[in-house]
Amino acid sequence: MRITTLAATAALLAGLGAGIGAGTATARELTYGTHIPSSHVTVENALTPFFNAAAANSKGEVKFVPHYAGAVAQHKTVLTAARDGLIDVGFVTDLYAPQELPTSNLFSSLAAYGDDSRVMSGAINEMQLLNCPNCKKDVAAFDLVLLNVQSLPAQYVMCKPKVASAADIKGKRVRATGPWARMIATWGGVPVNLPITDTYEALERGQIDCAMGNIPFLKAYSLWDVAKNVLDVPLGAYFGAATVANAKVWTSLPPAARMAVEDLFPQYVADTTYAYYDEEASVRAEAQTRGVTFVPPSADMKEAVAKAKASARDDALTQAKRRKVEDAEAQVDAFLALVKKWEGIVAKAGTDRAAYRDALKTEVFAKVAR
Repeated sequence: MRITTLAATAALLAGLGAGIGAGTATARELTYGTHIPSSHVTVENALTPFFNAAAANSKGEVKFVPHYAGAVAQHKTVLTAARDGLIDVGFVTDLYAPQELPTSNLFSSLAAYGDDSRVMSGAINEMQLLNCPNCKKDVAAFDLVLLNVQSLPAQYVMCKPKVASAADIKGKRVRATGPWARMIATWGGVPVNLPITDTYEALERGQIDCAMGNIPFLKAYSLWDVAKNVLDVPLGAYFGAATVANAKVWTSLPPAARMAVEDLFPQYVADTTYAYYDEEASVRAEAQTRGVTFVPPSADMKEAVAKAKASARDDALTQAKRRKVEDAEAQVDAFLALVKKWEGIVAKAGTDRAAYRDALKTEVFAKVAR
């Protein structure tokens, strides 16, 4: 009897030990790292609901532990931090990893085509998750897996001095990355590669004169305190923000629990996209009560923007050639075809978030191999 009891106890302890070890090894408690602050609009309206739903959907088997404001991984270190196990899941912006993510950068270099973030979120997810083996290959080089991609709203030039024309931008130091850096340089400005989290201080100290950013950034990063003039012409959206996970950690999650989390991706992408989409109008209104002026563009500025958009495809292909991206022209054409497709989907869905979420599920996430 005693032998049987001891054996049973040993088996129980072994099972508990294995369970504890498995919980740690498979990272059911997943560390999530991002540069965005906890006050960011997407935290309340997308990330926190997603984290809560992940715990509920997986019946408690998966719990996300978020670290905001670059506490664990800064912009440029997300790929290596996730690879090396400092975080399990991370939010990476391809503008800060052009050599590491050249294919993703090819698409985000087409920012000028991004008039509607809902269209671009749908198109970039369908492209990267279903039609771009090299996108996954680039991420896999860091032992990571690509989970989803997001589009931000259109970018604007936000300045301390009043800027209304391309001539006004000449000589100005402007925080700008990727295609916007090239755009600013074309107009005679001086692009400065600077993380958005460092932009407030740089403006305050006079290290830069202007910054490229979307309207919600005025609130999220308090830019409305130092950039009182916004050139009111959209310059295209950024749609190269991706969620990546350590491949070993992600694939070792219990299959049912992992799929329960993955089932939430359409809702998460929809919530993230609409968080920005809805926030843009409210921040624009609030910014004006804080003394921010939205400056109408001059005629020459409108002409300069039109020229920049017209050259966007050729500029993107030039960058892709330099980075040796395979089949760049065919991939660009495939992506632009998806943009047209999603323009139709968004036009049909209107402002119905549920319809947009369902389209993401049907057209993209239901087709991802699991």
